[in-house]
Amino acid sequence: MLEGLSRVEAAINEITVPEEGFRVRFRTVDAVRAASEYPVWLSQGERVDLMVLNYLDISVYVSGGYLMPLDELMEQYGEGIETLQDAGADVTGGAVIGGKLYGLNVVQEFHGSGSGLWIPARYLREAGVAFDPERIYTMEELDALFARLKELYPGAYPFGQVTAGRGFSSMGYICSNPPLQAVSDSVNSGVLSEDGRTLVDFYETAQYRTFLSWMRRWYQAGYIRPDAGYANLETAGLLKSGAILSIPLASTPGMFSDEALGEEVVCLRTGPIGYGPNNSRTGIRWVIPSTAGEPEAAMRFLDMMYTDARIVNLFAWGTEGENYVFLDEAAGLIAYPEGKTMTDLDFVNSLGLYGNQALRYFMGTPEYRREQEEYSDEAVPMGMEYAEFSFDTSAVTTERELIQQVLNRYLPVLESGCVDTDAVYPAFISALKEAGIDTVIAEKQRQLDAFLAEP
Repeated sequence: MLEGLSRVEAAINEITVPEEGFRVRFRTVDAVRAASEYPVWLSQGERVDLMVLNYLDISVYVSGGYLMPLDELMEQYGEGIETLQDAGADVTGGAVIGGKLYGLNVVQEFHGSGSGLWIPARYLREAGVAFDPERIYTMEELDALFARLKELYPGAYPFGQVTAGRGFSSMGYICSNPPLQAVSDSVNSGVLSEDGRTLVDFYETAQYRTFLSWMRRWYQAGYIRPDAGYANLETAGLLKSGAILSIPLASTPGMFSDEALGEEVVCLRTGPIGYGPNNSRTGIRWVIPSTAGEPEAAMRFLDMMYTDARIVNLFAWGTEGENYVFLDEAAGLIAYPEGKTMTDLDFVNSLGLYGNQALRYFMGTPEYRREQEEYSDEAVPMGMEYAEFSFDTSAVTTERELIQQVLNRYLPVLESGCVDTDAVYPAFISALKEAGIDTVIAEKQRQLDAFLAEP
């Protein structure tokens, strides 16, 4: 993987050095460990010119003095980004704090997401389960499917739930019907109750408790790996080898391609497709740290990440020939090199953490692209009435950090089902309350009440 990354870095510098006069150097960080490593880097004054916050609370970094305001830099060097925003792209939502801009959102090519179970189609045929791409399958139906697959493949695990290292709930990947509205911020600061005005603790809802019951049941039935809550497992490889038989993920087309696994893979939807406003403090954003040595060059490169298809596609796919080949260059359609799948490549950017995804080449056929467009068209708006509300978390920074520590400790074991839910769940809720989750929810409720009271 590092060899492929070095090749991408060199290719980017072949563009930036002659055209912009600066050189880019990458620094890698584990996506899970970033939350703990970033503050260490920045508090020690290490030079970092650009950094991506992958579902990390931007307000925590602002209150810690770790980020540089971008307003003046945008005015001087972000003309392309501003043009993109004028065209309707939500580049800055949720990143304006105290009247200043601190981050830029990743622009999505398509919108909308739902929960789903990705599974090779042959398993469904063998289990006698009819596949309907638009139907929403219930947990009871998945339970029956897993039972049948366990009979057919007793040495495999039908449900590839892997939670080790996760500090966020995986419930949204598996059962989001009906969805719980987080309103501006993550579920860790409360979700709306049915009245649309009152916030409650997500982890105390009946939906979440039911979800944990299913996870425990499936673990005890042998549908989930015994080490799912502890071991850092690569699920795509396990699915390809047959060690696990399905993976819960967003139902967005292309999460798993037939080419990547060498056979037809389909998604059983387990929830509706929706989209909401991008006003959460916790999202995917590019920022310029206060320790940046070259903030002007950083903003110029950011502008390229949002406007230059060459840069976007180097981030997205790697280098032509080694990581992809064109099927139709004019249409931007690509495929993996002959004889290779995603697992064979030395560069994979599956998280999509780059500026403007709308500029990336499309991996697949025109038919597959139509699937993406149809999926996006099917998405329904959710919570758009709260689009202008943004939760200011500065007053509860300490509580939120303590809450995250509790989640890091409990979610992997609870959501893999590998502990006695009846015994551990009460301790989890107690730990959340001790960390201050009620205080966080009360502060968010205060701000939401003020927002709803505005004429």
